Amino acid sequence: MNKNITAIVFTLNEERRLPYVYENLKNFCEIIVFDGGSTDSTKEYCKKHNIKFLTRPPETDKTRVNSLFWAINQAPTQYVMYVICSHFYPKSLLNKFSEIANENKLTAVYHDLIVYRYGNVVHRPIIRRVSSSCNLFKKSVVNYKESKIHAEVGLRFDKNTMVRLETKDELSLHLFQDEDCKSYTIKTLKYANTEADERYKAGQRIGYFRLIFKSQLSIS
Repeated sequence: MNKNITAIVFTLNEERRLPYVYENLKNFCEIIVFDGGSTDSTKEYCKKHNIKFLTRPPETDKTRVNSLFWAINQAPTQYVMYVICSHFYPKSLLNKFSEIANENKLTAVYHDLIVYRYGNVVHRPIIRRVSSSCNLFKKSVVNYKESKIHAEVGLRFDKNTMVRLETKDELSLHLFQDEDCKSYTIKTLKYANTEADERYKAGQRIGYFRLIFKSQLSIS
């Protein structure tokens, strides 16, 4: 059990998937569930397994990032591991997280992302690593000014203080999507429109070169 890391798990009616996250992380670090008002048995499951359960502040798509910051600040450790219930962390990746947190030198870990949909791999980085994720980071490096919506915390890769892991399945976050195509498309377009609106209002403009070759990294 690593005492230097806290896993902050976001839930909303996750009684079906939360047990998989718990089995994945229960022997790795402290787990705190930040719930968005579940009406199923999520809270009861946490109580049964002695998982700390907190209700996060009311939120909308545009203010969910405020809930994320609130949750980050509740963590008792410097290192925070951002988790949602579609995540699976291989043992090799967890061991790397533990090693880095124990050394306490680096501020964040970037790793690749493998996406599954109904058991089939639909994305695996090969050359362009635009989907790289950062799910372990120090609270001190969160950039609140650049954070706009959803689960974006404004982290930008710095080779002097952060590390990017090798492109290997065992060192990648595995993301399992089990929603239908219509639901996924609606949600993705909603987040894309909200983010575009926020960036436009902030005066940000993105040219074709940056759109293709310099996509911003964010946690997943």
